[in-house]
Amino acid sequence: MAAHDWPTGLPHPLVEGYQRDGDDGIIRSDFPAGMKIRPRYTRPPPERVRASFHCDRAQLQTLLDFWAITLKRVLPFNMPDHTKPDSDTVEYRFLSRPTYQPAGSGFNWRVTVELEQLTTFQGTFPLGDGGGSLLGDGDGNTITS
Repeated sequence: MAAHDWPTGLPHPLVEGYQRDGDDGIIRSDFPAGMKIRPRYTRPPPERVRASFHCDRAQLQTLLDFWAITLKRVLPFNMPDHTKPDSDTVEYRFLSRPTYQPAGSGFNWRVTVELEQLTTFQGTFPLGDGGGSLLGDGDGNTITS
């Protein structure tokens, strides 16, 4: 995991506008005799994540300082994956400078970040807890059918 963590004073990303995409990491090629039976597999490429959140002036300054000073614009950082029920921590890297615009009245801002998710599921099976149970609820309880 990365040496730096997402600052605790920053809000969680909004569901509205959250976008994740990427390639599956499988190389497909045509041969004169047709498709290969088993496509070559490569390491899954990083997923691109675009997220937005609302923050005040102090939180905006914290984010910009985190990006420019702490991460030196390119270093990876750890942040919970908010799309999973137990919010496992995964590694991200900024793809570009955070953008922001005024959000409503007052001094609130809508910040948009473009990230690259470098790790997935911390090397574990995403639907299990290692003991055969299905997903957990985030409080240490397992969900079973």
